Amino acid sequence: MMDPSAWDFGTSSLTLEQEAAYLRIINAMHKHRAPVPDNDRVLAGLFRCSTRKARSLLASLIAAGKIRIEGESIINDRAISDLVHRGFV
Repeated sequence: MMDPSAWDFGTSSLTLEQEAAYLRIINAMHKHRAPVPDNDRVLAGLFRCSTRKARSLLASLIAAGKIRIEGESIINDRAISDLVHRGFV
């Protein structure tokens, strides 16, 4: 479950654009009950931007420690933990 205070604290170093991309990844993980595919076209659609911009945003979120790539999936450990806790994974 989302904690707005924790979210604000945890995203305070991100730009608004990075935070929006991060939120779109988290929402997609919860919606589909699975990691997001590490695919340029999927990310561009999710972020509503070019594939080049999507790659740049993804790289910035990885550098910030918000997400990681595992195999061909984009992972956020907190979102996975939430899905496991809710019995979806």
